[in-house]
Amino acid sequence: MSKGTRCDELKFDENGVKLIQKKIDIFHAVSAISWNIVGHKLIIGSWDRTIKLFDLLTGDEIVLKGHTKFITSLDWSPVEDVIVSSSQDGTIKIWSGVNYALIKDIEKPHKRAVSFVNWSPDGERFVTASWDSTIKIWSGKSFSPIKTLKGHDNALLAAVWSTDGRFIASAGWDTNLVVWNVSRGAKINEIKNAHKDTITSVTWHPSGKYIATGSLDKTVKVWDVNESKLVKSFDDYKDAVKAVSWSHDGKYLAAGSWDTSIKIYKTDTWELVKEIKTGSWNNIIRWCPIAHVIAVAGEDGQVALYDLRNLE
Repeated sequence: MSKGTRCDELKFDENGVKLIQKKIDIFHAVSAISWNIVGHKLIIGSWDRTIKLFDLLTGDEIVLKGHTKFITSLDWSPVEDVIVSSSQDGTIKIWSGVNYALIKDIEKPHKRAVSFVNWSPDGERFVTASWDSTIKIWSGKSFSPIKTLKGHDNALLAAVWSTDGRFIASAGWDTNLVVWNVSRGAKINEIKNAHKDTITSVTWHPSGKYIATGSLDKTVKVWDVNESKLVKSFDDYKDAVKAVSWSHDGKYLAAGSWDTSIKIYKTDTWELVKEIKTGSWNNIIRWCPIAHVIAVAGEDGQVALYDLRNLE
């Protein structure tokens, strides 16, 4: 990868695309993406058991090895150069984002594999969701467990902090959307059967007012957190929705589907303002934390950035 700059200053091709990693094959499918807080480094996790780091400033590409099965999730701390990753091998690993050394290897954090990891907004804690149906909150300093949340009936695929760090939203195979009060370790809201099939992805609006969910039932739904009511349902997908993500300022909601589409909705009107065809099943979407640029990856191993800075 050639030298560049931060995500808000990147140069794109005539179609508004910047390729980070070319198509490979299904054995190198990308399952996780995360940006560092200043938007000049990108990490991806793949089915090939590796984590790759791309530095947009220097052009460096670094491979982190240690997991023995495919990567399920990873997240970059919002306040420090520390990365947490999870794998189907059942472990959690903590990596330095400076020298990329392995800091901590947690061998059996759950009874089954961890499906999702997410740092709290202050970087003091991180949360893990597991196929054993539990959620755990961990210290971001000692990397020891603080609290376990139980209340789902099946495997979990997402557990995401609210932007104020007070709540966690979780979902998975049981089709229920649950909101937890972190300090009390208790459910404060639960929407039963929020979808007709497995919920694959959850994202909070930065204001904390809305939660969006994507599902194998081929829909995206937006929920009012306080009133536990459905605000909007997008039903125009032809296959499973695997990824939902809100932009840093909350203006846009992005959703990615196995029908090869990425759709961008404007939050104040819920209008579809952009549709992108990637040519592959889309597994993951992540907005740059400082600009209207999205990183998208899927089953063919390709990782691409899309320029959405001129949507309005």
